[in-house]
Amino acid sequence: MKTLAIIAQKGGSGKTTLAVHMAVCTALHQRKAAVIDLDPQGNAYNWNESRENGRKLDAVRGNATELAALLHQAETAGIDLAIVDTAPHSNSDAAMTAQLADLNRSARHWYTHTDAQAQVLGCSRKQVYESHAL
Repeated sequence: MKTLAIIAQKGGSGKTTLAVHMAVCTALHQRKAAVIDLDPQGNAYNWNESRENGRKLDAVRGNATELAALLHQAETAGIDLAIVDTAPHSNSDAAMTAQLADLNRSARHWYTHTDAQAQVLGCSRKQVYESHAL
């Protein structure tokens, strides 16, 4: 299992949007994705809960102190990619999350490189939008 942490100091930088798009794109490629929502607002988790039955992904809310256990549960469940959506701040929680992740990306860097992101994941923006990611 690989873990991607999406971390940015600023709110509204696209972290949640990026997290859910990455999760849907992973699922489009018949891989199991899990969204771990560490943001107290819980928008990534709530987005998933609003999806129709049969289209929901594995998603859970938590906090940074629970992250190691949540990642272990995801790996045990056969998840291929765990995507961690974080709160907008840079403190010890963000540092702990970054240490537990295989990949760390600022939302600003990835969001401004959407085409490159789609190439890495092997799907297009259109495929993600058509899957009702938003």
